[in-house]
Amino acid sequence: MTATRTNIPKRFSSVDSFEKWANKQEMGYEFANKKITEKGMIKNYELLIIYWLNEFFFTTNAYKEKGKLISEVGLKLPKGNFRIPDLAYFTSQQIESAAHGQYPIPGLAIEFLSDSESFTDVENKLNDYFEAGVQIVWYINPINETIYCYRSMKDIEYLKSTDICSAEPLIPDFEFEVREIFKKTIA
Repeated sequence: MTATRTNIPKRFSSVDSFEKWANKQEMGYEFANKKITEKGMIKNYELLIIYWLNEFFFTTNAYKEKGKLISEVGLKLPKGNFRIPDLAYFTSQQIESAAHGQYPIPGLAIEFLSDSESFTDVENKLNDYFEAGVQIVWYINPINETIYCYRSMKDIEYLKSTDICSAEPLIPDFEFEVREIFKKTIA
């Protein structure tokens, strides 16, 4: 994810006016604290991580109940903010409600740490997610092959190598050794 500030005119009086503009753009943008941030696309090396996350997710009851991990879904959040997690878990009911114009909040948001994000950027995003009702946020650092698992702003796990990353209690059977999502081949 690229978190570069843009010089787009301040013509947005609300998240609704921002969203109408953003939906017409080729690049994704987030809108938080009255600032627009460019949201880069998934990077090639992150694609394999997403592949492995899905492989583990496909074995869960949540998947059998038609839940999905979906990439780059715009979330309208409290305080008039708009975020786009790299990957998020939605139930089938949430997906159907979105088709009818609602803005569901995922139970799990997954973000890839970007070189351009400051600690304050990460902290603000986490606050937005938890205030909106997200239950778990995984911040994945592909460079260091680590995951920060947040269940709240105070309940944080730093995971690496053979540590088990789990979406418990939301999706109790969605778990894996951290090193497993950083494998470089599919075979």
